[in-house]
Amino acid sequence: MFGLEVFVIGVALLYFSRQPARNVALAWTVIALEVVRSIVDDVYLLVRGADPGFYGVWIAIHLIIIVSGLWAIHSAKRDTSVSAMFRSSLDELVRDESGYETAHREVMAVAGQGFDLGPKGQATLTRDELHER
Repeated sequence: MFGLEVFVIGVALLYFSRQPARNVALAWTVIALEVVRSIVDDVYLLVRGADPGFYGVWIAIHLIIIVSGLWAIHSAKRDTSVSAMFRSSLDELVRDESGYETAHREVMAVAGQGFDLGPKGQATLTRDELHER
């Protein structure tokens, strides 16, 4: 029965995804179903002693569906596709990573110059003075 339910929801989502801005309510419905029907049910079964590995995987799958739905709603509101949003997110990550590399190079250049720590290369204390007990 669960498989039939998932099949019907999947077919409806595919059909209504042709006009995402007009069908945002369907995405919210699926998110609500995922939270109430799936995650809450899986957590209940876990509390009752079910296999944590099996139901943990299912909870992760449900969370992925929820995040995907939220992402689809956000892209529909921005009048763009999910793939375009994904591409822009990846571009942003690449820009952030290149910013990290630039900052790393700058820090390493400054560190390579060295710092004047005071004694101008001369030891002011002997070894015995340092290790005096």
